[in-house]
Amino acid sequence: MKISYKFFIVFTFLFTFSISYACDFCGCATNGGSLGMLNYNTNSFLGARYIHQSYRTNDGLYSNSAWRNEAYNTLHILGKLNLGKNFFVSAVVPFHFHDRETAAQSIHLSGLGDVSVLGGYKFLDTNFHELQFSGGIKLPTGKYDENANGSINPGFQLGTGSFDYLANIDYRFKFKNWVWINNLNYNIKTTNDEEYRFGNQLNVASAIGYAFKSNTFQLLPSTGIASEIYESNEFFGNKVLHTSGDITLLKIATDVSFKKMSFGFQFQSPLNQNLNGGLVKSQYRSSIYLNYNF
Repeated sequence: MKISYKFFIVFTFLFTFSISYACDFCGCATNGGSLGMLNYNTNSFLGARYIHQSYRTNDGLYSNSAWRNEAYNTLHILGKLNLGKNFFVSAVVPFHFHDRETAAQSIHLSGLGDVSVLGGYKFLDTNFHELQFSGGIKLPTGKYDENANGSINPGFQLGTGSFDYLANIDYRFKFKNWVWINNLNYNIKTTNDEEYRFGNQLNVASAIGYAFKSNTFQLLPSTGIASEIYESNEFFGNKVLHTSGDITLLKIATDVSFKKMSFGFQFQSPLNQNLNGGLVKSQYRSSIYLNYNF
């Protein structure tokens, strides 16, 4: 009964508050998505993750301009390999399936996105504290379409067309079955061959979870808050109007581990947002994943 009571309290708390994995607005469309999410799992693993994002956009030309729907769907093939006690490498290979509604037609975009590769080092690993840093590069493997630059959301792309750099810091505090996970992620974008540069992005996230354990099974629900800040895009060195912004999200998430398998889901809902001068509104984000641990 003790465990059932604790589970009820935590589960109720999860549905009252929530956080987001840090995700590149322009898009989980144009990069590997949240690399910080890899660090919930300290094992080496190979897995798959599906992310869905729903947005509404407005051209802002008239006070009664219609709002249009955009759906971003991404399948990640991802993995992490521990190299000894403190070093690790990780990679994300995204495949995108995006849809945009316009007054004249519906547009579908699909294909390989930008592959991300990182290396990391664990500086601290005790009974209570874990601290690690990772950095890497996002490769321009996804197709970039310059015709999308003039659209309301120029992130409706398979890739940025540029080499971008990633830096990530993770801190985890553990006490008995409780865990407090914090992540700071910064994405540095560069100019592509078409002289277009997506704005740099800062992601900050914090989550609290409680692990329900047995000899072969672990359930880890978690909740918290995350913020994402986007700088303006640039074209030939000039800032592009209505491309910067910020968003804060609440999330509920649950991770389950059984023998060598782990899986989970998460749901994010905007708490506050100002994207692209108010012309883009995030509806919600959701994801599921399945990993094989080794």
